[in-house]
Amino acid sequence: MFNDLAVAANRLIEEGDVSRILILDFDVHQGDGTVVLKSGHSDIFTLSTHAEKNFP
Repeated sequence: MFNDLAVAANRLIEEGDVSRILILDFDVHQGDGTVVLKSGHSDIFTLSTHAEKNFP
C-alpha cells in the first residue's frame, strides 16, 4: 500500500513547488501512516478524524 498524499506532499515541499500543505484525512481509521510519513516536516499539517467506535 502507498500513501499517495503523504508521498506527494513530501515531494512538493522538497522540490519547492509549495511552501505549506494541509492534508485532511476523513476515514474510518486513524491516519497514523500519514503522520509517520510527514514526520519532520513542520510545513505539512495533517488533520485526521476517524470513527472511534469502528477502529480500536
